[in-house]
Amino acid sequence: MWSCLEAGSSYRARYCAATGYPQLQNYQTRCNHLYFYFDAPELGFMNIRLQTWFPYHIQVCLNGREWLRRSLEQEGIEFQAKGNKFLHIGDYEKAQQLLDQQLDIRFAERLNSFLPVVFPAMTDILGPYYSYYWTLWQSEWATDLIFTSPDKLAGLMDSLLHHAHITGTSTAVLRYLDRPLTRAGNPYQRSTDEVVTRMTGFNDGIRLRHWVDQNSVKLYNEQNGKILRSFRQSVVRVSEFPGLPIRCSGNICLEPALEHGKPTSSYQQESVALCSFSEHMGLFENSPDRTDIK
Repeated sequence: MWSCLEAGSSYRARYCAATGYPQLQNYQTRCNHLYFYFDAPELGFMNIRLQTWFPYHIQVCLNGREWLRRSLEQEGIEFQAKGNKFLHIGDYEKAQQLLDQQLDIRFAERLNSFLPVVFPAMTDILGPYYSYYWTLWQSEWATDLIFTSPDKLAGLMDSLLHHAHITGTSTAVLRYLDRPLTRAGNPYQRSTDEVVTRMTGFNDGIRLRHWVDQNSVKLYNEQNGKILRSFRQSVVRVSEFPGLPIRCSGNICLEPALEHGKPTSSYQQESVALCSFSEHMGLFENSPDRTDIK
């Protein structure tokens, strides 16, 4: 565990002339944040970030491959991994079943179970009638294709890069990332969306990436050219999409808030489905305000 002075939002009382009494106002400040790192028996390596000022934002970061690693160990299935990538798994069919099971976890209950560990004084400070709810902030999807040798992938990678340059137009990227388009499939004339495409060397492979705002899709190979990964990253602001369903898939970042009274929010009652094979399995945030293996 360690602490760091970082930017955050809090509340302070300010006199309101219209009402004649003080009211709470949100403002940006800097305060200490505590970082907790765990090697959980079920979820693997993970971390939690806690803001030490009200409203005590909590951010939980999980990794789907770490979770799968623990599941494979418990099942006695041999595997070879480097970082968050599997180079070999003894039983791919069983591994996929374990990934599918990750979608059934009730994440609200799981995330709330960390609160007594990182915020043991929560009841003393806030009282018994406050609870956290969780909202989606960021999701990341990845599909890994594991080849038997780098030579098997080399020729395919060249074809994929060539195809991406020919067909990866701005309109195609905008459509894939679900940006607003006309019925004819073209961007609106007033659209301010900007597509940024980059192709760079990445470790011992090549990475092609398309960006639109904070959302991106990329394709790269690495680990001596044996692993091909397609990857989609999305940053979602729930305040911008109030109708967004809470049941979501992917490597996620959730931003919860304190709620007065009994837990009645759908965020607490719905489990959040997670794409098991994601780059960062999840980044969950608390604030008081399937991929195939081949």
